[in-house]
This record gives sequence, C-alpha cells and structure tokens, in this order.
Amino acid sequence: MKILVICGGGVFGIIPAYLLNHANGRKLTKWDAFGGTSVGAELIIGYSYGRTPQFVLDVFQNSFDKIFSRPWYSKFNPWGPKYPDHELNKALKTIVPENVRFMDLLTPVIIPTYDFKHGKPKIFDNIVDYDDNLIAAWQIARASSSAPTYFAPFGDYIDGGIVANNATVVTAWALHNKMNIPYSEMEIFTLGTGYKERDVLNMDSVKSWSPMGWLNPMIDMLTLGNEQMWNFGANQMGLKKYKYFNEVKLDDDWEIDDPSIVPELIQRCQLVTDDFKEIYGEF
Repeated sequence: MKILVICGGGVFGIIPAYLLNHANGRKLTKWDAFGGTSVGAELIIGYSYGRTPQFVLDVFQNSFDKIFSRPWYSKFNPWGPKYPDHELNKALKTIVPENVRFMDLLTPVIIPTYDFKHGKPKIFDNIVDYDDNLIAAWQIARASSSAPTYFAPFGDYIDGGIVANNATVVTAWALHNKMNIPYSEMEIFTLGTGYKERDVLNMDSVKSWSPMGWLNPMIDMLTLGNEQMWNFGANQMGLKKYKYFNEVKLDDDWEIDDPSIVPELIQRCQLVTDDFKEIYGEF
C-alpha cells in the first residue's frame, strides 16, 4: 500500500504543493491513501478528491494573500484571532466543493486535529462508516487548520499540529487497525514543509522573555518538535518503506502567516526539485 503524508506549516505548505506539481502534474492516482495535518490536510483532500497538483497549487498561490490579510478592525480586539476565516473557508471550498462529504473522497484519508472541548486528540478518517463521514470534506480539513492565535477554533477543534504535525504514525495506525494492513506492507512518503537551522539559544536571553516573547518559539517547538518526534516513531514501525523528505531550508525569522515569502520559497523548492523527483519516482 502506497501512502502520501503531508505535514502542516501555513504558507510553508507551498513547498509540498510545488514539489508534487513538478513531480506529477496529473492526478495522484498511484497513492492508495493520504494523511495530512493543517495545510497538509487541505492539500490531501484535494488530491483524494481527484484534483491535480497544478489545480491545488494555483488555489493556494491565489489565496494566501487573502487568507493572511489582517482586517483593520482587528486592532480593536487584540484578544481575538489574528485572521478571520472566510477566505480560508472559501479556498477550501474551491479545492473541494462544499457538498462533497468526507466519505465521497476517492481514497482513505486520515486527518488529525485536537478536540479542545474534551481535551484530547481527534483523528478523522473516512475508512469506517460512521457519522464523521457525513461531514463535508472541506470542514474536516478546516478542523485541522485552526492554529491557535491565527484562526478561531472550528467548532470544538483546533489545529492538528498541536498533537501530530507529522501524521505518518497516526495514518499508519488507522490503516493497520481499521483496514488490517500490516505495517510491513506500507510504503509511506512523508513531505515536510521546510526546516530551520537554529543556533543554540542563549539561556540568559530566554530567561528574560515575556510570555509574548515565547509565543513564536513555542509554536515552532510544538510543530517542528512533534514533527521530528513522529518521524522518529515512524522509523521504528517496521514499515516496508518510509521516506521523510524535508529538504527546503527556511530562514529563522520566517513566519507561517507571511505570504510575501512564497516567491522565495518557490525558488528554494527549485533547488531540490530534481532530488525530489528521483525519490518520488521510487514509490
């Protein structure tokens, strides 16, 4: 069984979107299942619905500026989310029409999120016939794309990156437990959304940080840290094949909600496109 998993990362999601388009501009029919978190969930619902990588890439390139545009009136509510979600919802409903249910997607799809009402992770999948399958597919992706402080929670759910920014292991668990697929028969290709090479932090400086000073480093630790942890876990599972491709270097001061860096991200993607195509072709 061939499985494609895509990590979360806001505008950094342009990295897997771009690379997949240049490796395979047609529908991604060689993949038997998909897993993804946050922006990764947004990408995989499109691929599982049958959208081409070119279509999905175009939607994101045309939407990021609007999705991450802060309205003037937000300064009067400093405690609210940074961005309204109507442009994000609009983009998701362009990728997959709003009448398409989770069960209507063409392949098994696994999407982690976090149920903050009940204080526990929630893993959506369309494998077993239950009520979640009747939810619109775009809403499932949206439930995994509610990064705290950036967007309001979606119903009871916040961003899946809180618990599994790299959804490889939870995807494998779902396929194993609900479809009886042995781990030894799974070939998983996981795409990251870039990495940062941070110098060792000056601890004297860290000790003086205010609560707000911890905000961005904490988000990095939550997303990149658990991404690395789940990658470690995937390597211990005895999968038939596993590759984690995350070769695009990010600048330390780049933020997940800054669409102005997208052109530079694409330039950096171009530097690793040949390597990506070679690895992609091995699956």
